[in-house]
Amino acid sequence: MLATSIAVAGNDSEQDRWEYAGEVYLWGAGIGGNSAAGDDIDIPFSDLIENLGLAFMGTLAASKDRWTLFADFV
Repeated sequence: MLATSIAVAGNDSEQDRWEYAGEVYLWGAGIGGNSAAGDDIDIPFSDLIENLGLAFMGTLAASKDRWTLFADFV
């Protein structure tokens, strides 16, 4: 998993200050099993990544005082 985070920390006297955080991540899985005809299916994660056109997964968060806005993007 590849992750990066950026945050601005504030102390108690700066409660009006916004704090931001962001993260980009990768979820990996392969495909395997049997077809209705009885054939074995095995597609490794590396093959799925090679044939992937575009993908993005990440989170964004913004906090101020006791409120937090959070979004998860796929």
